[in-house]
Amino acid sequence: SPADFLEARSEIGVQAVSEQLARLRSESCLVSSEELADPENLIVFPSPSWPAMKLELLRAKLGLAQLLKGQSLELIEYSDRYINFRQRADARFLVDLLSGPWLNADSKFRVLTNQTKEEDAAGDRSRLHSLESDLSQLDGVCEFDLVWGDFRKPRRTLLHRRELILQSISGQRHRVLFDKGMDFMSYNANTGLYTIRDDTYIVATKQS
Repeated sequence: SPADFLEARSEIGVQAVSEQLARLRSESCLVSSEELADPENLIVFPSPSWPAMKLELLRAKLGLAQLLKGQSLELIEYSDRYINFRQRADARFLVDLLSGPWLNADSKFRVLTNQTKEEDAAGDRSRLHSLESDLSQLDGVCEFDLVWGDFRKPRRTLLHRRELILQSISGQRHRVLFDKGMDFMSYNANTGLYTIRDDTYIVATKQS
């Protein structure tokens, strides 16, 4: 594979490096951005510089629309240790972004999270209740399930990353990683517009 850098300390070395660079230059050619595009992967960098927008445009700009278009989803699974932490509206945003004609009565919408040590010590189950309330928006739309791991009981180990799995009935599967989970946007109920609060990134990979 190509070296990360070329270093020479002698005249002979300088000449050899110069000849190698000249050869690489002669063998290179210009390519279009379309040729460099990878259809199996998608990277998006949401920014506060984006204007406030409606849900449909937000879904498109985040790259989710192209993953969902024409699909009939069998499973949506989102894993986030801190979803709805500190009274955030993460789960509500998740439901908003992923609700659409790709869901049906047989689709399964699952959210995985774990109770924190601090929540357990304080006997605080407000986050659990807020998650249950947010997911209840899916009642009558599809099956939904909250997998809540109590701190004092055996539970699934969740990694720090915020991960979304989209699996269609055709077998197509995408994994979407959210740098900050859903905690990078806000919603204005008066205008019906969403805004990006923080710089972040989203990476979507086709797995099958």
